[in-house]
Amino acid sequence: MTSPWFAGLLATVTVWQVVGGLTGLLLGIPVGGGVLWWVGRLEPGAHRRRREEEIRDLPLVLDLVVAGMAAGRPTTQVLEVVADAVGGPLGARLHAVVARLSLGADPTEVWHELHDDTVLAPLARAFARASRSGTAVRRVLERAAEDVRAAQRSAALERARAVGVRTAAPLGACFLPAFLLIGVVPTVVATFVSLEL
Repeated sequence: MTSPWFAGLLATVTVWQVVGGLTGLLLGIPVGGGVLWWVGRLEPGAHRRRREEEIRDLPLVLDLVVAGMAAGRPTTQVLEVVADAVGGPLGARLHAVVARLSLGADPTEVWHELHDDTVLAPLARAFARASRSGTAVRRVLERAAEDVRAAQRSAALERARAVGVRTAAPLGACFLPAFLLIGVVPTVVATFVSLEL
């Protein structure tokens, strides 16, 4: 991915060269700053793909944790087995959590740190809620898995709707000239011929 600083500098130099002189430099600096800000906010493709893979695997992780907890296994053992089974980036993140818990870190702190995580938040909230209220983790995790699946279905429907909207303009651009040439132009020409103009 392009460095934000390089993109900003390139935009500044481009505006400066196109406009020229001191005016070009004075216009190029804010344009370069805007490009720097915009490129800096873009998420690299590798990060986005990794996050999407983690989100895709999350319901399976929650189901496997529920099954392990229902079998009566300790949390760290369940998380380690699930991390091995799932693998990938989410498995690696779960291994990091297991390592911290195995080294004696306070589970409340570990789960609290993951409370706002974009992927592991449902798991962290479930364990934190269960440790605070004493409710069974299994029920909370089952509900979290259902919520994640519902959110994924909703996101998939939203993406499907967006495809229809995005394809409307190119299709219109393709068919509009044909409609004008086949439907409108002959009608206008026939009208002028009939009026003998």
